[in-house]
Amino acid sequence: GVDCLLGDAMQALIVHDNPAEIDRLRSVLARRGFMVSFCTDQEAAVKFVRRSVTDLVVLKQVIDGRHTTSVALAAEHFHSRAATILLSDRKRRDAVELFELIPSLHAVLGLRPESQMLGTLAISAVQSAGQPVLVLGPGTRVDPVPALPVAPTRVGSPPSFASRREAVA
Repeated sequence: GVDCLLGDAMQALIVHDNPAEIDRLRSVLARRGFMVSFCTDQEAAVKFVRRSVTDLVVLKQVIDGRHTTSVALAAEHFHSRAATILLSDRKRRDAVELFELIPSLHAVLGLRPESQMLGTLAISAVQSAGQPVLVLGPGTRVDPVPALPVAPTRVGSPPSFASRREAVA
């Protein structure tokens, strides 16, 4: 069955070189309401995003020894609200720079992400596409901003300032 539907069918593109992993990812996204297409190389994927509506790209970072960031950038160029989830073996610190390189990037996951997490992040990425992404470093947290006291205001007309010459005379 379908876990979630968001109005019109969302279009997802999987770019991966492992057929078994493509099938697994496709199943996860289809259960979340996505219409899923896939490509096994980046040239085919770039051609696909040029001619097809793409809401989400789930992208293995390296295929055949080549980085696939051009697919994410093309999807972002042709579909301003496209979101990207990158599958990578990069560690946390090395992954942070990816958010600066790929504006549509919403998450960097391991090469074989857990199904529930991928499904949840896919829906979240599509819902928040086009909004700024907040990247937190290790040990960083976001606390609510405390309410600041409001400074009292003067009632009446603003004071007039005389020049020094007038004040001395």
